[in-house]
Amino acid sequence: MDPARLPQTDTTTPSDLPLGAEAEFLRLVSGCMGDLRRVIAGFVLNGHDVDDVLQETLLKLCENFESYDRDRSFRVWGCAIAANTARNFLKRERLRRGFGLSDEIQQQIAKVRAGTHELAELRNEKFRECLAALSTEQQEMVWRCYGRESQIKDWAASRGLAASTVSGRLRRVRKRLVACVNRKMGAFT
Repeated sequence: MDPARLPQTDTTTPSDLPLGAEAEFLRLVSGCMGDLRRVIAGFVLNGHDVDDVLQETLLKLCENFESYDRDRSFRVWGCAIAANTARNFLKRERLRRGFGLSDEIQQQIAKVRAGTHELAELRNEKFRECLAALSTEQQEMVWRCYGRESQIKDWAASRGLAASTVSGRLRRVRKRLVACVNRKMGAFT
């Protein structure tokens, strides 16, 4: 089909951004795509609808990118837009179908989701601190065996150890990491 005959839209695409902003936008979006999807999936249950809302979110992020405050976290800004886009989608669906979650319930879900996200971020931060406190050898073992670079048996063989020995060491390191994170979070172990 002749491109001149395609319908024209006012939608901004990354290539419409000022020089240099396109690369920045794509870099920032690619760094938080999983978070955007998770936020949307917290509201929208159907996978195809999640994809549609994600696409709508990306368009909104692109359209508003010039107003993005570089002093703020792009992830937080993007996730807020994703949550609002998902809520608007649910509102449209509720009107179309005649039933759905009320605005109050959606707000409660958003609050719980935000609190859960903050808690997960804090736990991740404490986990990184605990991981950094391990010996270099223990850190390498964790990264190699759990970081998908190799399997436990392969890493064990490269060190001349039995896989059961490495599994035992990993079990002790996991227990130590869990206790460390719980202690830093103020949880009882």
